[in-house]
Amino acid sequence: MSSKKKAVVLSPAEVRIDPSQQAFNTRQAAVYLGLTCWQVRTAIWTGQLAAKRVGRDLIIRRADADAYIAGLPNVEPNSAQWLAKRQKAAA
Repeated sequence: MSSKKKAVVLSPAEVRIDPSQQAFNTRQAAVYLGLTCWQVRTAIWTGQLAAKRVGRDLIIRRADADAYIAGLPNVEPNSAQWLAKRQKAAA
């Protein structure tokens, strides 16, 4: 008989974030930022998103999450030829 525990996977709808909450775990930060847990962890590992370690857990402050999103580049309008052809075909 195996003693390993099965991982519990929560959907984003099951992750609760209190509006007054000042810090998030990685799953809560992912829901708050609209990212996946993997994207949040990658941003932490590359130094783009500040986090604190508490034991094995990573904690992200709300202010740091807001600063991360504010620092991302804006998406510029695309003037690609394929897009113009597609829009012309749809008209």
